[in-house]
Amino acid sequence: ASPSWTAGVTASIFGAGVGSLTIAANTLIAGSVIRGRIPFLFNEDASSENATWLVKLGSVTIATTGAVADPASVTGAPGWVEFNLTCTAIGGSGSVTGEIIVHFLTGTTGATDTYHRFTGTATIDTTASQALDCTLNAPGATTQSFAIGLGFAELYK
Repeated sequence: ASPSWTAGVTASIFGAGVGSLTIAANTLIAGSVIRGRIPFLFNEDASSENATWLVKLGSVTIATTGAVADPASVTGAPGWVEFNLTCTAIGGSGSVTGEIIVHFLTGTTGATDTYHRFTGTATIDTTASQALDCTLNAPGATTQSFAIGLGFAELYK
């Protein structure tokens, strides 16, 4: 089922009941890559709103968009969130570099893809299991909504 949002409250875009998104302890090695893609539809009122997208391992934010302005006056347009996490060092003070890209199509046909790309690096304990999550803090406009489809995450070693 699609997650729902309360204005200004951060919620997972994976939603409940889609399976385990836990990276087991000692699974990550230097060079491991976790990739994810989550499609969505969005409806927008006459003004652009800001939303914040984050990708996290456990309680650690690896990459965040900060406030992203979505296109104004779009109804039922597709978009998607992609993320790439690369383990660069292992151990109790391991390191993961992350990238999160948010794509908004500005219409349903013949549209221009507008995107926002952000990166970050964080210290993470690779010897402990970590829950993978991607979240959205939706803006407060009552006429704006997001419908999130089932996404996926893949681990490459």
